[in-house]
Amino acid sequence: MELTRLLEKKIKPKAEMIDADPRALLKGFKLLGKHKLLAMRALKEYGGHDLDPEAYFTYTESIHSYSGALGFFQRQHQAAARFVSCSDKIALKQEWLSLMAKGKRRVGVSISHLRAPATPCVEAVPTEGGWSLRGHISWVSGYRLFEWLVVGFFCPDEGLEGMGLVRFKKGRTFKMSKVLDMIALSSTQTLSIELKDHFLPESRIISLKPIGAYGEASNPLNVQFVNLSAVALGFLRDIDAPALHAAYETCRETFLAKGADESLYAEMNRIATHLSYIARFQWGTRSVICPNAVERRCRELMLFSVILPSRKITEACLKSLNC
Repeated sequence: MELTRLLEKKIKPKAEMIDADPRALLKGFKLLGKHKLLAMRALKEYGGHDLDPEAYFTYTESIHSYSGALGFFQRQHQAAARFVSCSDKIALKQEWLSLMAKGKRRVGVSISHLRAPATPCVEAVPTEGGWSLRGHISWVSGYRLFEWLVVGFFCPDEGLEGMGLVRFKKGRTFKMSKVLDMIALSSTQTLSIELKDHFLPESRIISLKPIGAYGEASNPLNVQFVNLSAVALGFLRDIDAPALHAAYETCRETFLAKGADESLYAEMNRIATHLSYIARFQWGTRSVICPNAVERRCRELMLFSVILPSRKITEACLKSLNC
């Protein structure tokens, strides 16, 4: 089934439920898996689609625009599949990727802390047959939804950072907090994790690289830009705002051409914020009877607007809104 038709028919009518109910979220995820849409950037020989960055952005933005929760959740899994696909370990790719592409093995990610090697929150020390992980991770999504996690870690004594596959399961060496009450995307089951000498076998190591490799290769704004872009697209599907539609298209095209910087990110935040106000007025009293699409997207926008990598970006967003 073509993606847009699938989203219109199966996801749009249940978007509010998917945002709140983990069971509905998992059902939507499995629907994507049924159509083998869960390893879009993995190599074709391992069951993926090998999409280029622009095609993958369009794919992700489309799902996000219908359901922020499903878009965010499946993106975690897509990222995990991408990391496994880029591993040097052929056996690991053969074992994992075909199952991940169909959602038969559900894998989340916790690697953003690799951008901060100066304050390592997860460290690994060599031990017989693998590594011992210690540390605290503040934000991890997918409790009781993902079966596995790609966890990033630092090995300071060796000058290395790495990623490995860890069971997402409570245990003596794997402690979890209570699920956090989120303003939006609550179905994604977000919490914090404490690792206490948690064993990671060598066979589940995805990669080991010099410290700083991930931070140098990734731009957090590129990762987060689609959150705002998708919210804007969702609003534009339901309301009439020609000037902002044109501004959205221009901002999106600029992003695809050169990636995001502070000003471009702030511009898409401005567009999405203005659309949220127009949507409330155009929907009128419909927007105060919950649940509804406008109320849900406003909450998504609030969440995505505050999860920012730096104060500099926050200031750019405030300036664009004349605050």
